[in-house]
Amino acid sequence: MSSDPQLYKKLIDDDTDLESVDVEAIYPSKNKKDPVILGSSGGRVPCWCKCVLITLALTTIVFMVGSMSMYVIMKGVVQHLTVTTPHEKFPVVDMTEAELAVVQDRVVSFVDQLRAGQTPKEPLVVTQDEINGFLGHSDYLRGNMMVTIAENKIQEDYSLPVWMLPGGQDRYFVGEDHVSVDPAKHTLEVEMHTEAKHSDWFDGPLLLAQMSYVVQNHKDGSMMLELYLEHGTFFGQAVPEDFIAQRKNLLEDFCNDSSSSSDSSSSSSDDEDCKEVQAVVNGIERVAVEPGKITIYPRLAYNLKKVRGLESSIH
Repeated sequence: MSSDPQLYKKLIDDDTDLESVDVEAIYPSKNKKDPVILGSSGGRVPCWCKCVLITLALTTIVFMVGSMSMYVIMKGVVQHLTVTTPHEKFPVVDMTEAELAVVQDRVVSFVDQLRAGQTPKEPLVVTQDEINGFLGHSDYLRGNMMVTIAENKIQEDYSLPVWMLPGGQDRYFVGEDHVSVDPAKHTLEVEMHTEAKHSDWFDGPLLLAQMSYVVQNHKDGSMMLELYLEHGTFFGQAVPEDFIAQRKNLLEDFCNDSSSSSDSSSSSSDDEDCKEVQAVVNGIERVAVEPGKITIYPRLAYNLKKVRGLESSIH
């Protein structure tokens, strides 16, 4: 029996309505919980947190769907452009590290002299065997690629495993590409063919670009190489005629004007790189593609004129 005097008095009082007794106020329920305050650490998840979680979930789903779509697309491209039977191994030119270092030093020395405005004593000659010697030192390219140099033509033949691509297990990218030059007509052609038959996708070569080039000689002795597209296709799609009709120099943006760049240090670095590239171009008289070798002849006249200009500025 309860020993609470207040309750006892109310119970024995004949005039007291038992229904009016607030028992809960006298004996609070032990199971009653405090009201939940939204947004508090012990309450429910806030609305903004739900939005973040939903956004992350949707982003994850979109990324997964995009990745799967890209995988399917890449797998289709690989299936179209590769074959299951590789080309027989190409001949390998074995060269020692010391022999390759000699070739590399010869090329670097020639380019460094042109960058410095100097005239190399001898033309730079790089042979077909030397190029294939570098290919032979690559585990991936060894026996899978070969370069052939003919009169005014450089050709690459390859049979490359594509196991690292989607659907590329036990498949090979087999084909050839070449660059042909016609010095008399001032034309250049780049073309790539694959062994895979993809007529259900498109006909013709994988890439074809027929271009004309012009060498502009300036009064200061420098020169500018201009390259214009005459005809081209890529994956069976022809380059629009309106673009070709614009006669846009394809080398026009090779060295962009970085004066508008907000990063002055980056702009200065780009300017220096462009000047070095221009110095190398200006220092070359012509490039001869001959059977088994490529020969680059320096411009003696330009460098002499440049030296004379420096001398006159000093005096």
